Amino acid sequence: MYWAVVQPWKSGALLSAFGLLFGLACYWIIKPALVENYYTLFLHQSVPDELVSQPARQAGRDIGVYLKKDLAGANEIRQKKAIRALSAIQYEAVTDTLNSILCDWNVPDDIRFECFVALKQMGNAKAESHVRVFLAAHHPVRDRPLMDYISRFDN
Repeated sequence: MYWAVVQPWKSGALLSAFGLLFGLACYWIIKPALVENYYTLFLHQSVPDELVSQPARQAGRDIGVYLKKDLAGANEIRQKKAIRALSAIQYEAVTDTLNSILCDWNVPDDIRFECFVALKQMGNAKAESHVRVFLAAHHPVRDRPLMDYISRFDN
């Protein structure tokens, strides 16, 4: 008791250090569960298009692993939401996947357009390179509807 009274700064520093360690431990333990909850919220929300990626932004880049699984899904609505959210959190690990979807003629044009917009918004060198290559090498007939979407987006 005498030690804490004479040197209160040491006991305060010790308590602060324990508090910081406790906070970090809770963050590392609880964060994965929170990300999974944010992903569940992301899947089951019904909000306007402007707010679709809000749960992903709040969860951070850790949700990207869950969203990446939705890129290959058959559900177009879920796929569009995932593309928008991945773009919003700047998840660079999906750059090549987005490019492969963009270049796939079997994918509907609206999903390919979402991939194009996501690559443009990511802003990293690899995504910009994919966009430039696509714009230079697109097929003039098959990609005409997509290029119409893109021309309206760029203007």
